[in-house]
Amino acid sequence: MHKLTSLNALIRHIPNMLKHYLYQLDQKITVIHVGHNPWGKIENPNIKYLHFETLLPSDFENYLLLSDMFITFNIVSVTLTKAIYAGIPSVVLQNYKIIDFSHLEKKT
Repeated sequence: MHKLTSLNALIRHIPNMLKHYLYQLDQKITVIHVGHNPWGKIENPNIKYLHFETLLPSDFENYLLLSDMFITFNIVSVTLTKAIYAGIPSVVLQNYKIIDFSHLEKKT
């Protein structure tokens, strides 16, 4: 659970929202979901859904670099940076973290 109620609600509804749009695609696709809660049943023969609680870092990066799209909630993630650098379209749905750059400045 996250500190923000709105983020919890979004996380809870994201699978159904994404399935709604994925069902409209007229081609075979594979969805690789790495996270704690599986989406449940996918009722479309064109969608292959793979759920992993975790992956080895090397496997995760391989899947990432072969992706057509990366979706995350975390705007400060290293994975998002890697995806963008690799030219993979990326979407950040919401973020509850705040970066205070003043803490990163060297004190002289």
